[in-house]
Amino acid sequence: MTERKYLRWKKCLVCDDFVKLMFPEDARNMLIIYEPVEGKSDTSKNWRKKQLGYVHKSCLEKAASLMKGSENTQ
Repeated sequence: MTERKYLRWKKCLVCDDFVKLMFPEDARNMLIIYEPVEGKSDTSKNWRKKQLGYVHKSCLEKAASLMKGSENTQ
């Protein structure tokens, strides 16, 4: 098996932690955030989406639980 000669370091938008993405399976716990484009559907595959960044699934779950907790206190 040949070794990859490049690495992709991506930063989580929530926690600012860097993650090494070398193979597709490395990105299992990351979500890609795209810029919404008016008039384009999510099912359309023939247009390029602009990537805004990456977020850990665990960071997103933590933020959701904090939001639920703050809704209950109001």
